[in-house]
Formats: sequence, C-alpha cells, structure tokens
Amino acid sequence: MFIYHAEREIDEHLDFQITGLETAATPMVAGIPLISRVFGLDINGFIVRKERKTYGLLNDTEGLILENKPVVMLDDLCNSSESLAKCYNILTSKSNLQVLPYAFTIVNKSNKGIHSEERLNTDMFLPHYIKVISPFTLDDFGLAKPSH
Repeated sequence: MFIYHAEREIDEHLDFQITGLETAATPMVAGIPLISRVFGLDINGFIVRKERKTYGLLNDTEGLILENKPVVMLDDLCNSSESLAKCYNILTSKSNLQVLPYAFTIVNKSNKGIHSEERLNTDMFLPHYIKVISPFTLDDFGLAKPSH
C-alpha cells in the first residue's frame, strides 16, 4: 500500500528513504525496503529512537542513514499524537537530512464528514505543509468517533 500511494502522491520519483519512531514504525521500516525490491526500487529505512541512547555512540537513530537521500516519515496511526512530530523534530534538529513534505500512516483516526479535509490530510503537531497520506480512516472500519 505504501508503494502504491507513494507512486501517486510523492513527487520524488521514489528516490528517498523511510523512517519512523521506534516501535510502531519498526515493522513498516523493516518490511517496505524488502517489498520495494520486488518493484525494482531501492528504498532504505532507519528508525528514530524515542530517547537517545545513553551509551556507545549516543545515537538518536538505528540503521544506515543515507545522507544524500531525503526522508519520508511513517507511523501506524495518525491520531494527532506527537509520534510524527517527535520524529520530525529529531530529524530536523539533529541531522542534515531533508524531510519531504509527506508522512505515511496506515490509519488516520478521523472520520470523513465529521473532520475537515485539512484534518484528514495533516497532523496537528506537524507543520501544516506536511501532507499525511493514509489509505484508511475510522470510517473504513465502521468506527464512528475518534478516541480523542
């Protein structure tokens, strides 16, 4: 689903890497690069840690970061939570990486008809120029109200 939406939404010719905050994004950051190879794509992935390591190299990230490729952030849910914002803040304040104006979540915890189009395509803690791409909303699961 990520590759399908990325081909249609992200104007970077799929020449980017992916990242997300550890635990929720870990399965996507591990799986998408593997699946992308089936489509002839070379998408790198790395994880942003919730807290900086207190030992070793004191890293904020895990995995190989390709400095010359921009980054698309991932998360499991867009819940107007601070996960994407925390990831964004670490990437922009502690690295020289270009963060593309897109984020991908599996489910946007919003409802069509209840929430505005802006709410369906953004996260309240991210800069508003970052479009959140989500293939599913709560409506797709028959859920009438968000949890917040």
